[in-house]
Amino acid sequence: MLKRLIDEKYIHFKMFGNSREYFPLVSKSQYFSRHINGWIASYFNNSVEQFASFLTSEMDISEKDLKKLKEIVDKKLKEKDGDWIFDRINPMLRCFLPPIYCM
Repeated sequence: MLKRLIDEKYIHFKMFGNSREYFPLVSKSQYFSRHINGWIASYFNNSVEQFASFLTSEMDISEKDLKKLKEIVDKKLKEKDGDWIFDRINPMLRCFLPPIYCM
C-alpha cells in the first residue's frame, strides 16, 4: 500500500539508516478530493448528478443532514454567481451601486 501511495505521489519518505520516515505530499482534503472525483468518474459515468442522486436516495441520510447539504450547495451556488459579495455590503452603501444592484 505504501508503494502505491508513493507511486501516486501522495506520500514520500526520508531514509534514516535502515528506517524510513514517511510524510504527506498532499493535504487530506486534496487526497479525498482526488478519490471522490475518481469514484464519480468510475462509478457514476463522471456525473455529479448521478452521484448526488445515489447519495440522497440510496443512503440513509437524515432530514437534518439533507438540509445542511442543501445549505452547502446553496452557498456554493451563490459564490459562483458572484452575488455573495452583495450580501456583505452594508445596505446603506448598496444604493451607491448601479440601480440593478440596489436592494
